[in-house]
Amino acid sequence: MARCCMFMRACILLALVASFHLIPAVSCLCIPDVPGALLHDKDVLRHPLVTGAFDELKKNLTGLFTKDSYDGLAFAVVHASGQDAAYTFNRGPLKLNESNPEDGRGPQIDGDSIFRIVSASKNLAAFSALVVERQSRLQVTIPVLTLDTPVRNALPQFDLPLTDWENGGSEITLSMLGTHSSGIPREGYATNFDFVTGLSKANAQTIGNEWTSADPSEVLESIKGKPLLFAPGQRVAYSNAGTCILGYAVAAYRNRLSSSNLVWNDVVTEDIFKPLNMTHSFFGPIPDELRRLVCVPAGETWTDLQVGPGYDPAGGGWSSANDLVKYLYNVWLKPEPDLITPTQRRNSLQPRLILPDGKQQVGFGWEINVYKPNENSSTLAPYMLTYCAPALPSEQQSSDNVPSYNVYGKSGDGGGYHSRIDVQPNLGYGVVILTAEGSRPKKDYTRLRPEKVLNGAHEILIQAFRKAYSEKLKEKYAGDWVVAPNTPGSANAKVEVQNDILFLREMVVNNASALERVDQLSWTDESQERFFSSPDGVSLNPSEAVLDSKGEARGQVMRMSIASERCDWFDFDGYTDPNGWPPDKLFFVDGDNGVELHYPPLDGVLVRKK
Repeated sequence: MARCCMFMRACILLALVASFHLIPAVSCLCIPDVPGALLHDKDVLRHPLVTGAFDELKKNLTGLFTKDSYDGLAFAVVHASGQDAAYTFNRGPLKLNESNPEDGRGPQIDGDSIFRIVSASKNLAAFSALVVERQSRLQVTIPVLTLDTPVRNALPQFDLPLTDWENGGSEITLSMLGTHSSGIPREGYATNFDFVTGLSKANAQTIGNEWTSADPSEVLESIKGKPLLFAPGQRVAYSNAGTCILGYAVAAYRNRLSSSNLVWNDVVTEDIFKPLNMTHSFFGPIPDELRRLVCVPAGETWTDLQVGPGYDPAGGGWSSANDLVKYLYNVWLKPEPDLITPTQRRNSLQPRLILPDGKQQVGFGWEINVYKPNENSSTLAPYMLTYCAPALPSEQQSSDNVPSYNVYGKSGDGGGYHSRIDVQPNLGYGVVILTAEGSRPKKDYTRLRPEKVLNGAHEILIQAFRKAYSEKLKEKYAGDWVVAPNTPGSANAKVEVQNDILFLREMVVNNASALERVDQLSWTDESQERFFSSPDGVSLNPSEAVLDSKGEARGQVMRMSIASERCDWFDFDGYTDPNGWPPDKLFFVDGDNGVELHYPPLDGVLVRKK
């Protein structure tokens, strides 16, 4: 029976791959994963391509202020190799409402300057759910909280109109709230608006007062009487109220877990800000000891607007660039995340929904932008210069052969403040940008919109980091490999880097081709296709799995994937050697003779030829 299943699986593999097996490896558009040892290596920050990218960022950002902007800016890049910012750029007076931006007097913006982060608070609301989810798994007294938990189970006060409740509303989950797919309307309040006369306006005196004064019970009561925008899970629509209900549910469950009576603000302070040492971040009133660090925009501002507990999860947060760098590093970039598990992080940094246009993606607490280096670079950012990382030797490539990268971020805008936090997990970096609006001394004044600035920044950073890692891959793994000293038998292999991807072109151990042996597992009398043992060989993708049958780590495990236009998601783990090692995996390890390549099924141990 098992043999039959493996035969059927091989036939499926043949059918799916046959349609594109003739496409060469250079067309592989799967985003290459960087081995952890390289991803978290500080040395990449000293690579000329990366230092050159930081110089380019400085030139671009400085150029914004020599032309037509008087906004305040705090900008930082953080890398997976360390908590401190890898690059920073700060510009402008801290009190934009008091200072002439050209005289340079008074306190200036720096990494500890505090800005409203507005809707970027929603990312913290989603993260608080992950933190409490992990806490729930460490106890046995009440049912575990997960992102698939119905809201009603964590927050009994949650209710909807009967028709919506019976049409899936009772099954709205925390995940739906965090991905804006619950169908809950944008706000949990209503104002009187005469559409005919237009006498009521959406300004701080109408909507602003309603928004800031609401408390959780009022938001829940309002939602109880409002029809959903669409059936739960049908579409995506931005919802402040939905995020707030997520925060209330997290706090309610946390209170059950700890027999406490905390509002969501307290949960975030106790469970996130304090453990991560985010000393310049808060919700609620501005603490007296931090007021001198608060950046104040010019003109109409929300500096003194106090958001109440009703809408804090949706937009009440304050933070600094340095604090947000700590958050991005310690949670989303470091080798082992703080406060959540590695599995939670991996699952979070994935698209959960794609909008009907096929382009926009949504994650749990994330707005996902897709970047492709060199593609339409002139339109990426109207006021950022373009930058092209130099091609590596013998690796000139068109944009058709460059994979796209998902950037996970969350923005916020309101009351003179603009913010965004971004993470690019495949390349191991994050970006923080906080701006405050300055005065308008001339007509062609340009606001510093974080999204526009970051389009240009990612164009620079993605190219630089991916090329730097490509060179690091070559230094560590590429070359001709031969049998290791004191290892019986013979062996040879060729490993190359092409289009930033590591390829194993061939590997022969004791006169047996390892790649042909994998192909033979799917050969029949009628078909003997070569997918693994083709001239292109296979791409090698890092695996975080620990595959030693004794339960011990065995260096950097690599999974072989067929070189094709599509991402290969098949494997041959149904076959193993006597020690339980599958034929489509190998591993690299630092040994006495330098880096060694181990292929257990054929007892192959190889080192690079000097």
